[in-house]
This record gives sequence, structure tokens and C-alpha cells, in this order.
Amino acid sequence: MDISLNVDDHLHCRFCFRMRCHYDKCQLKPCPECSVPLHGCKLEDHLLICLMVWLCRFNFAFQKFFKLQHLESVCPSFNLLLETNLQTKTACPNALYGCQKFVRRNQIAAHLINCPASVVFCALQWNRRVLSPYAKRKMKRIAKNLEVHKQTVDIDPAELDVCTAIADQKSVFESYRCLRAHRKRLTDFQNPCHPLLPLRIPLEQQTTFEDIDSSDEENRKKEEQLRKKRSPFENCYLCKIDPTSQHLHKLGNLVEIQDNVIVQAPLPKVSPIPVFYEDRNLYLHIAKECLNPFVSKTDDIFLAHKGISVYTFFCNNSFRRDEYSQHYDTMHINCEDFIGRCPNYADGCSFYYQKKKPIWGSLRYCDYLNCIVHCPPEVYRSDADLNTGDNDQALSLCDLPLLVLDVILSYLDTCSLRCLSATNKYLRYLCFTKYSRSAMVNIKWERLSGGGWYESCYVWISQYQIRSLLPLQFAFIISNTLM
Repeated sequence: MDISLNVDDHLHCRFCFRMRCHYDKCQLKPCPECSVPLHGCKLEDHLLICLMVWLCRFNFAFQKFFKLQHLESVCPSFNLLLETNLQTKTACPNALYGCQKFVRRNQIAAHLINCPASVVFCALQWNRRVLSPYAKRKMKRIAKNLEVHKQTVDIDPAELDVCTAIADQKSVFESYRCLRAHRKRLTDFQNPCHPLLPLRIPLEQQTTFEDIDSSDEENRKKEEQLRKKRSPFENCYLCKIDPTSQHLHKLGNLVEIQDNVIVQAPLPKVSPIPVFYEDRNLYLHIAKECLNPFVSKTDDIFLAHKGISVYTFFCNNSFRRDEYSQHYDTMHINCEDFIGRCPNYADGCSFYYQKKKPIWGSLRYCDYLNCIVHCPPEVYRSDADLNTGDNDQALSLCDLPLLVLDVILSYLDTCSLRCLSATNKYLRYLCFTKYSRSAMVNIKWERLSGGGWYESCYVWISQYQIRSLLPLQFAFIISNTLM
């Protein structure tokens, strides 16, 4: 029965405290919290003073406080709740590798593209063969300071193929300055004759060398020649009894020289090294040969049957993930296509041209960075400008205002920034503070005294990779040269 809306009908309820009242105009109803029976018209006022209602409210507030305190202090699932929010800032996934940035969860994918700790190691391998066994012996003697070059040569940085071959030849020289036992220890199944260059572990170099060639290939040749000399006298009974009597065989084979023999002119001396390589003090072939890195480079290579050694090199450089593709394209894929030479270059023709070159500027080889760099065109200055003496009044980069210098540095790629940072401390500080976005971070490992390695610290390194090249243009001028 509904509650009566007549005020006179509730005069009884005002003074009624019975637990079992039978008044029919306003029936008894239990309190939803404390279950006390009372007339329905007094239920709303009763909830305002009900003890159980206040206890529930207090417990709710008390539980809410302790719940927040629990979540913020010891709850292991609280971090999972925060991770579900994409706007929450979190550490970079490469924080263990040195990245110190905090990014929002919905921006992690965009950050990983340019993350300084997202480093890719380039382990691409290529091979170069020695020109001849004579060139190999000459390389060993030069590396051991037993012989010097006949002349010093200045190589044009535009000859990219020659400059890269000379850089590989320097690593061969450094390996021959180490003990042979150390070099053999670094060989593996794929490279059983020569270790992978440059050497993965810096070895102590010798200071004094003996004029003895102890390579396996040449020792085998000496044994083979000695065996051939002894083979005609193997069945000689006299030689077995007295080995010193072998000269009697030679005396018995002497032939009388006739007086009317026509003396021929001596043949011209032919150098075992081609003229092109001899003029550049180069003993390795300028062409790279890409062999399967998982194949043993021994007798299954056709060059090994001719006694020609093959050296294997690998890049051994680290790059940020966003610039690795540009490095791979410039240094490994298109490096052989930048320079074209005359087909008669081995006979001494020094003509070369750039088959591919940028529309703006040119490509050069930088010895400091050991890579190919892009050089802008030189500014033309007339003789009148050079004779005016304005060079003494020119400002250096260190004298420029910081705002002007900031604009200039923004146009430089990582190769130019690294070369610029090597000039003085001030420019080095600017390059690493203002343009740290182009740097990468690596872990520095140090050896323990008892064996093993540990992470010493993080090292910030400036990259040395040219920016994406402009559209390349092709040149076809070799046919005009041969005419």
C-alpha cells in the first residue's frame, strides 16, 4: 500500500515507536541499512541519522584513501594500469643502451626511427686479391719496415676506387706488423689463411722484424722446389752414401759452349706489378669481389690455384637506423659505379671520369673519416679579389655570432659536422650540444682483470654519413677518349 498524502493520517506515525504496529494508513518498512522497522514517512529522515549509513560512508572514504596509497606505493598492477594510457610518458625501449629520453606511448614508434641508441652494425664483407705473389712479398717487407716505397704519391681524392683500395691496404699492413701466431689465432673456417680485416681485436705490434717470410703458401713452394731438385737423384746409390757427391752429376751434364753462338740482346725488364699500380704504391686490386661469406676461402677459389692470396674485409662501422640505408647505398652498392676508367688503365693510362656524380657538387674520399663525402662546388674568386687583401679581414667561424653560426651548422651533414668538431674545442662543443640529434650512443666495454667484460659507460659519438644525395647524372665520355 502506498503512503497516504494526507497530513492528518500521519499524526499517529509521529509518536509511534512500536516494532509491530498495525496502523494501515502508513505501514512499517525496514531501513535498508540497519533493518529497523519504522513507518514509511519517517524513512527519509531516519537515513540522515542512521548509524550504519555513516559507517558505510566512513568506510568508503577510508577504503578509498588506503586504496590510493596502496596503488601508489606497493601495488604491482598499478604500472600496468598506467601503461594502458597512451598519453603516459615512459622511458625509451632502448634505455638500457643509453637513450635518456621519455616519450609518450603513442609516439614510441616515431621516436625509434631517430633514436640515438637504435644503432645498426654494418658487417658487410668484400674481398680483394693481391696482384701477384711478388706484390704480397713486397707488402710484407714494407709493413715490416724492411723496404720503403720508391716514391711518395699524392692520390686525388676524386679517385674513389683507388682511395678505398689504399685504405684496405693500410689494414693489411697493420696486420702484418703483428705476430703471426696472433694472426693465425684470429682465423676461422671461412678465412683459414688470413684473418678478417681490419682485426677485430687490437694486437700489440712488433718493433723489430726478421727478414724471413714464413707464410704457409711460400713455405709450401720452397718445399716443392727442394723436392723437385732432389728427385733426379733419388735412386742414385752414390748420392745415398755420399750426399756431397751430387755435384758430380752436374759436372757430367755440362755441355761444351761453341764459339760461334750468336749472343742475343737481353729482354727488356718487365715489372711484375702493372704500371698503374706501381705508380700509386698499390698492391691490391682496385676492384672489389663479393664472395659468399659462408664459404671457406681456400682451394675452392680459382685464384688460390695460381698462388694469389685473397683478403677479406668487413665494414665494422655502426650507424643509426635512419641513416644505415644511405650508408649501404653509397659505400657498398654504388661505390664501384662512381668511377670509370680507361680499359688500358693497367698499362699506365691514368684517365678516369665520374660515371655518376651529383648534379650539385662532387664526391671525394675523406681520409680522416675513411668514407665518401659530398663536397659543394668551390666559390669562384677572380684574381682581382685575391689581390685586394680582403683575406686578412675575413672572419673565422669562431668569431661569428651564435645565431649566424647556428644557421650555418643547420645546413651541414653529419660528415661535415664531425670534421668541423675536430678543429677546436669551441666548435666541438657546439656540434655536440646544438646538434646532438645527429649523434648516436654506444656502450663502452672494458676488460676485467680476472677475465670477462663489463659495461663501463655510455659514449656519444658523432656520425659520419653523408645526407641523401641529389639526383645523380650520368656521363658518357670514355668513347671520345679512345678515339
